[in-house]
Amino acid sequence: MAMCALDAVAAGQITARVRVTGGDLSQLALAKLRAGRYTERQLADVPPSPRRRYFQLATATPRDLAPPELAKPNVFRVTETLHSTVLAQPWNLCRPETFHPEPQDIIFCQNLLIYLRRDARPELVRRLGTCLRLGGYLFLAPGEVLGLRLAGLERFDVPDCLIYQRVA
Repeated sequence: MAMCALDAVAAGQITARVRVTGGDLSQLALAKLRAGRYTERQLADVPPSPRRRYFQLATATPRDLAPPELAKPNVFRVTETLHSTVLAQPWNLCRPETFHPEPQDIIFCQNLLIYLRRDARPELVRRLGTCLRLGGYLFLAPGEVLGLRLAGLERFDVPDCLIYQRVA
């Protein structure tokens, strides 16, 4: 997401300060995000052009290698430009006191709600909606909250997507 947004700014398609926040319960996942180190295999689906712009070859550390691997793979670290746009935050979306982001333009919350009780899902979506700026978008995975209607959020019609827009 950060690479796409930075590319759009560079191309003059948008004029905005890019800031991507990744939230997770797992300290290990947050540490990996902060480290910004990826093996060649992890970057296999990144096209060559953004790969050249946003990743630099680095020296592999023991932490980069899985125990059974014998040969050192190429390891890449994100560039400072990309690294400085991404913020890793410890969040537990089920505990509101841990989740206090600044107003967001876009929130992606996909494949999380399926792990919650059905009756808890609308409250979490409502809470995420309050974290959006007016006009902001909330992306959910299709099927996670069927037929949900919440004050201040309207369904934004895009085929094969479940998107809500904050309208109030």
